[in-house]
Amino acid sequence: ILVKINTNLANKNINTEEYNVMECIQKNIEDIQSRFLLIVAKESLSPALIRYVLEKNRKEYKFLKGSQLEGDIQNQSYSVDILNKIQIAMEKKEVLMLQSFDYIYPSLYDLFNQNYTEIGGKKNARIALGTSNNSSSFVNDNFRCIILLDSEEIKNQDPPFLNRFEKHILSFDYLIDKKYSKLLEDVISYIYNIFELKDISITMILEQNAMMLNI
Repeated sequence: ILVKINTNLANKNINTEEYNVMECIQKNIEDIQSRFLLIVAKESLSPALIRYVLEKNRKEYKFLKGSQLEGDIQNQSYSVDILNKIQIAMEKKEVLMLQSFDYIYPSLYDLFNQNYTEIGGKKNARIALGTSNNSSSFVNDNFRCIILLDSEEIKNQDPPFLNRFEKHILSFDYLIDKKYSKLLEDVISYIYNIFELKDISITMILEQNAMMLNI
């Protein structure tokens, strides 16, 4: 039921005059007592949009995107390398953005739950790899985490996973002044018509640009 509700929410038009997603994200990041964020958006656009929000608010950040190659997904060495990068980020005063790491997230449940153990006056979170390999990692008081989830994938997520986060929907509609929204729609429609005439996939081009932004 919860997944259905979240799926409907992702497809619902929200009154942007009442819902300021930039303000919600900023408040969450500034509030170290709040839950971590889960942002629902189109996969090819969400990293760029989040970067815009973070840079606007002068936040240091790191973006990691998971490989979808079966060889990497099944390779424990790859998982260990990713978890090491996450642990390094946890120690810093920065925002960590994670995308397409469904096979890594179970190792981070204590972190996502903010279920910390205090050692020497410092917060630590358990990082699990498999059933027997666990380690405790320091968590900076100002560390924040954002999960980027494609709007088409939310229906495949387990409700307990979704419940760990403060959830928001992100699109250009929430970042652009209302008076420019109609102009943007016209421009996008014009671009789509051009690419359709040339038999070129605009989605592919957007994804390629997103990949360039990730370098």
